Amino acid sequence: MKKTVFKNHRKKWQALSVSWQNFTEPSRPSRGDVINYNKLLVEALKGKEGASVLVLGSTPEIRELLFKFWITKKIKVVCADMTREMYDAMSELVDNKIKDEKFVVANWLDMKFDHKFDVVIGDFVNGNIGEKYKDAFFNNIESLLKTNGYFIHRDATVSSDCKIPNVEYVFKKFVKEVMTEEYTLKKAANMAANYLVWASWFKNNSNKTSLAYFWRDIEKFGKKIAEAKSEKNLIARAIFERFLSAWGPYKDKYWTYNTIQTDNKILKKYFKIKKVLFADDYFTKVAKNSPMYMLKK
Repeated sequence: MKKTVFKNHRKKWQALSVSWQNFTEPSRPSRGDVINYNKLLVEALKGKEGASVLVLGSTPEIRELLFKFWITKKIKVVCADMTREMYDAMSELVDNKIKDEKFVVANWLDMKFDHKFDVVIGDFVNGNIGEKYKDAFFNNIESLLKTNGYFIHRDATVSSDCKIPNVEYVFKKFVKEVMTEEYTLKKAANMAANYLVWASWFKNNSNKTSLAYFWRDIEKFGKKIAEAKSEKNLIARAIFERFLSAWGPYKDKYWTYNTIQTDNKILKKYFKIKKVLFADDYFTKVAKNSPMYMLKK
């Protein structure tokens, strides 16, 4: 990845660190995802006292989970992220901190270390890698693993049922859950955002997803709902406004997704797929397209 491209990515992630607390699952690992990460880590670290673990990014939920393995198995943890600001901001959300956790500013495509790792782990990392950089990414991750090492990550894939009829459908879909207190406004807004991100895959021919593909329609819906009168429409407007405050700053951010069939084909070029798990505590269309892989070198 060219240095200028890397700098642009660093700016985006630095901005993201400021508003991470506005996000919920599935942008962040859900409780079900954490349970699955735990299952795979137990297996990957079995019999490995003092194992080395590389975290791609600074995800608080993963680092919080690793604390347990640090006190029971004395694992050594390194976090690799694009900015110190991102790492420091995420650290504020980690209640149980690993005292000797190390941090490095790194580009995942070409980062090198003086040792190899038993586990490399990251959440939704593949989607942040552009199509033309994926070979370099997976090649490098594979090279960083010990002979019996594992790459554990939750990925984002798409299927035909991620399509939506229109933007209005998405913002009104979670009104009932808010009215019954099954979802908070914060969670409903994040569910709507993720629904739109996944659906945007069908708006282009390059495997990219972005709110930018829907933004004109999102603005139109905002004007339409501005004078809402009915109870349901008032809730829909509240969800929309929460969505704007949390996700508006990232309307031009892009991710790269594939179908799960293509995803598996790509991964098999570099790894042996040992296990694939799915969480069941967020809405089905995204949950079933968020496979968590346990990949063996």
